[in-house]
Amino acid sequence: MLRARTVAELGPRRVPSAVFIWDLGDGTSAEKSTVAEFLDRLPAEPALIVIGEDIRIADWITDFPGSWGWLAEDPTPAQLTAAIRAADGGLSTLDAAALEL
Repeated sequence: MLRARTVAELGPRRVPSAVFIWDLGDGTSAEKSTVAEFLDRLPAEPALIVIGEDIRIADWITDFPGSWGWLAEDPTPAQLTAAIRAADGGLSTLDAAALEL
């Protein structure tokens, strides 16, 4: 498992993984430029789970090229597990709290 607190910590090369989890709860920006920089580091067709309540997530998550999940802050273990399994299976998910945003 690879953990990084910033995009820069991912390093200069792409990193292999099946599902990435990006928690925006620590104040990370959901601006499109930050998202684009992050996505440049991912594999060609990654799955991405985003945790956060920044409405700007809606501006780009539905155009994400791979499967995705959007969870509001502090998801339960069951919600996170379900989103990971869905994304790994090629499905995109949106939890009810994120949908209300």
